[in-house]
Amino acid sequence: MKKILLPLLALTLMVVSCGKSAGVYKQLAAQNDSLKLAHEKTVQEFDQALGLINEVQFGLTKMKDTENYLKVEASQGKELTPTTREQMTADMAMIAQTLKKNKEDLTKLKFGLLNSKMESKQLKATIERLMSELDVKTKLVADLQTQLLDKDVKIGELVAKTESLTGVVNTLSQESQKQRDELASQDKSLNMAWYVFGSKDELKKQNVITGGGLFKSADVLKKDFNKEYFISIDIRNTKSIELFSKKAKFLTTHPVASYTLEKDNAGMLTLKISDYKTFWSVSHYLVIQVD
Repeated sequence: MKKILLPLLALTLMVVSCGKSAGVYKQLAAQNDSLKLAHEKTVQEFDQALGLINEVQFGLTKMKDTENYLKVEASQGKELTPTTREQMTADMAMIAQTLKKNKEDLTKLKFGLLNSKMESKQLKATIERLMSELDVKTKLVADLQTQLLDKDVKIGELVAKTESLTGVVNTLSQESQKQRDELASQDKSLNMAWYVFGSKDELKKQNVITGGGLFKSADVLKKDFNKEYFISIDIRNTKSIELFSKKAKFLTTHPVASYTLEKDNAGMLTLKISDYKTFWSVSHYLVIQVD
């Protein structure tokens, strides 16, 4: 009999224990679901708050251009045209209405946080900052509206001054371009040079060299030589000149440290200019006699 009762008692205890565990599980599950819902609600409220803050911030940024325009227009003491006055009045009314709506939305959000489980000092500080900025801009628009009502803003005079300044700027721009052209022309002239190489007879024929004899050297570039015989170059871009000859003699003066004469495989010479400023410092004409 005892053998039968003991298993029955154990079975009974297991059933009771399982029943209690099942109850605890259901209770924990219900608490977990409740926490999830609370978390989701908090996240949703936070997202809504950020969305509203972003919307207000975007509105403030968007109004900046209009605000600056109104400040400039209202600060100029001249008469407004009806169209301009109407546009400015509409712009300021739009800004004032937007500021009012943003202020109301932020106020609702601020008091909504009091009844919410969200604890964000940064969020609350952001709301306070935006509300303060809205107050400043609301006062600014009110001041501009008052100025618009109190006096005529002289837009025509401002336009005339702008046109006058534009004319001055255009004139200065044209003069500046002319000066740049002149400087470019002068720069080009300063960096121009002319060279020629040829036999003694060829150079004499073009009056590049004249005179000379058994005991006297020929004169170089002394008379009316043929300038069209020379080749013009920009000294900044010309670093070498092929002479197509195995022998060469300089008839004009150029510092020897500023150049070299190099031979190719066939023995033909090429003038290599290593320092163009020094090379052309004595003369911008180069005359080389070749054989």
